[in-house]
Amino acid sequence: MEKQGYQYDEDGKGEVQLVFNFVDPKAPTVYRRKGKGTFVVTVGLFDNLAEHILKEGYPLFIRFLGNLMIYLDGSQSPLKTHFITLEQRCYCIQSDNDEAHYFESVYERLKPLATSKCD
Repeated sequence: MEKQGYQYDEDGKGEVQLVFNFVDPKAPTVYRRKGKGTFVVTVGLFDNLAEHILKEGYPLFIRFLGNLMIYLDGSQSPLKTHFITLEQRCYCIQSDNDEAHYFESVYERLKPLATSKCD
């Protein structure tokens, strides 16, 4: 994200537009937005692959109060990254040995959602 011009704001005192809320699926934590323009991406690492990612992941996603959920399947290698949307859509990208390519793919999926503005 920093390579794309984003700045890390550790204390959250600036105008935060994008938040990554890293959660433990067994102990949900919620990020409370301070402004309506904040886009929250919930990120969770799951040890067991669900038979139906959307069916298992969506209720958790709603509980975390995010705009998008990244469901990381840690049960296999290479890592699979599932994106779950509020519209109950789910799509996947698979990591490979090229870490830079993987994070670029994640960024390309996030960019249109996280940078859109409603007036």
